Amino acid sequence: MHYIFESLFVGIYCGILYEILVNFIGDYYVLLWVLGFFKHFLGYELHLHSMFCKYGYACQRVAIAEHRHAEISNLKIIVESIIEGIVFVIVGYLLSLIMKDRLAMVFWIGVILHISAELLGIHQVFCQRCVINYSAPLFEPLMFHETK
Repeated sequence: MHYIFESLFVGIYCGILYEILVNFIGDYYVLLWVLGFFKHFLGYELHLHSMFCKYGYACQRVAIAEHRHAEISNLKIIVESIIEGIVFVIVGYLLSLIMKDRLAMVFWIGVILHISAELLGIHQVFCQRCVINYSAPLFEPLMFHETK
């Protein structure tokens, strides 16, 4: 899948999370941080990262493997999620200077960050955590899964 299509999917995914979280969090910048955190964290827990390992543009350029899935330590996924939350706040602040529609802003944050990660080579680093496991089921529970 080409990264432009991937980024549109990420934007929609961010919009869905926004529509859920906006009902519980009043402060916009706290909402952006929580959204960025959960976008990354749930992406791993819902196996979106594993789907990226199998079909993502960056990972297919590294190597193609039908039975790939993402593995990462608990601490690393939490740290990465915290960082993504911070980046969401920064990009959200910058977009708020030129946009007023918050749902549209969240969509564009997802799109911009995904394209930026592709162009900056961050996805190439991400693909290094993709492992091949031919016996793993597609949807095994990964919450707080310890890696070796």
